[in-house]
Amino acid sequence: MKDLKKMKGLALVLTGLTLAGLVMTADAADMAGKSGKDGAVHQISSTPWEGEEHLKMTNKWDKTFPESDKVDHTKVIFHNRYGITLAADLYMPKNRQGRMPALAVAGPFGAVKEQAAGLYAQKLAEMGFITMAFDPSFIGESGGNVRKRGKPGY
Repeated sequence: MKDLKKMKGLALVLTGLTLAGLVMTADAADMAGKSGKDGAVHQISSTPWEGEEHLKMTNKWDKTFPESDKVDHTKVIFHNRYGITLAADLYMPKNRQGRMPALAVAGPFGAVKEQAAGLYAQKLAEMGFITMAFDPSFIGESGGNVRKRGKPGY
């Protein structure tokens, strides 16, 4: 009964955290995550908008939680449906192989991926998921310029 409650709780957490459910192969994750060793940031989509922002991202461990020795971590960028460049952290189990479940994780409103979303993503990666915690548009390391907000005359 206790295990069933844990499973239901985990299912609720995953449902609440998951924006997009997908399956990724370990090889695809490795291709996306090759930046972990050389320090480069990988781009995983190619639909930028005209005037795309170039993000200033750090490759050092900048999280509010300790780094897990069971998980590989790398920075990636991608573009949302509006063409805004988003920054993300990709977490992959070190023992990955074959097809694996993958989750996109967003944090609470106003939070950045270095806080709750990153911690959840890392813990889920320890449990066998490939996860990506990202900063939404206009938040943290992600791009996006707020236009015509709070300026006199608009």
